[in-house]
Amino acid sequence: MERLSVEQRADTWFGHCEQKHHVHLSHALTTLGDTGRARESQDHALGLSAPTSSMTRTLLTIDGAACAHHDGDTEQACRRQGGVVQRICPG
Repeated sequence: MERLSVEQRADTWFGHCEQKHHVHLSHALTTLGDTGRARESQDHALGLSAPTSSMTRTLLTIDGAACAHHDGDTEQACRRQGGVVQRICPG
């Protein structure tokens, strides 16, 4: 991140701002099974995200559920995933 110019770090479609960085880092770390660091990135990304950023919050919730499953709490993972499905497919 520190190597990117201010323009490259802008929160635009073409920029890679800190919030996007942590969303992608969360997914990479989750996939690698580094759940502790993944959760740190999830928390950081959520702190930088607008409350109305539903796509970001959904992706981070899915990563959080995957972390819970990886750590052996499959029941919690299923609850989180179920909550995501209910939010994006109501009714």
